[in-house]
Amino acid sequence: MREEKSLDIIISENLQFYRNQAHLTQAELAENLNISISHIANIERKESSVSLALIKKILDFFQITPNDLMLDKTKIENLSKDQQIKAIISEKLDGLKIDLYSELHNHLSEESTVIYSTPIRPRQKKQSIASSKKLNKSY
Repeated sequence: MREEKSLDIIISENLQFYRNQAHLTQAELAENLNISISHIANIERKESSVSLALIKKILDFFQITPNDLMLDKTKIENLSKDQQIKAIISEKLDGLKIDLYSELHNHLSEESTVIYSTPIRPRQKKQSIASSKKLNKSY
């Protein structure tokens, strides 16, 4: 029978996995989450637990679901062939998602964001649509 891991251990292992997938150091992750480097190190060494507020920050930062962070990732050798394929695809997609998010985040932070307003006013457009419907009904 398999020994069940505690939630803190699972979160610790998954946090380290996602940090490595994003190619971040503990210092970079700590800075992004606005916590100390030692706190990240303690979590990854399984010496400290994670608060709900920090879990929310981690989920938002990595753009992952609570299941991604809190479910035990079973060793791939113990899975059936279909489960192994699904696990590999899931891991690859997680990595791609993190890479894409990081790339977009870096790209947007390098450029100054300019917001353009549209010349069409929504209210006027709605009125013109409504008046054209009235015209169509009168024929």
